[in-house]
Amino acid sequence: CRPRSLLLSPNLVTPTVKSHQRQSHSDGQVTPMVKSHQWQSHSAGQVTPTVRSHRLSGHTNGKVIPTAKSQRRSSHTNGKVTAMAKSQRRSSHTNGKVTAMAKSQRRSSHSDGKVTPMAKSQRRSSHTDCQVTPTIKSHRLSSHTDGQVTPTVKSHQWEPRADAQAMEKRGHAPRLPALPGAPLKCRTPRFWEQRCSPPLPLQLSPLHQHS
Repeated sequence: CRPRSLLLSPNLVTPTVKSHQRQSHSDGQVTPMVKSHQWQSHSAGQVTPTVRSHRLSGHTNGKVIPTAKSQRRSSHTNGKVTAMAKSQRRSSHTNGKVTAMAKSQRRSSHSDGKVTPMAKSQRRSSHTDCQVTPTIKSHRLSSHTDGQVTPTVKSHQWEPRADAQAMEKRGHAPRLPALPGAPLKCRTPRFWEQRCSPPLPLQLSPLHQHS
């Protein structure tokens, strides 16, 4: 028979393969998961390998917590790096520095991270203090953003209350009434001279004079 003292032993390495694991209040630094279900409580070990499993952790103080092809729900994590691939994550009040996600759905609130890149995802954020928030090919609804740079590429973006004075500073003149038959884009004098000139007769057109 196996001794029962191995359950709560303060060993440094506690490998478990093809078992069931539940871990809470772990103070270890590295907690990888490998093809197992393991139940562990109040372990003082430093390394606990476990991969491809379902993990429920709360109040983890570890630095690196990788999880591959699993479902994870974490709250109040103080870790520095939390990487996930092809998973669903719901986090709140994260103080981490880097939070990268690929092909996933994320809902975050009150995030203090510096960089939050997302690709091909749907994001709803509120009260974000990030500095750079790039969003590519996504639908974004943001409110009360204090960031400095917020680029949006190929997305549905709605900017209400376009100021006419800001358009004049950029070099755009106030809009002129469009003539019948002219496109809607041709309302400034610059576009009117270059693109929206009325069609000339064929004998006076500069394109047909050289022919």
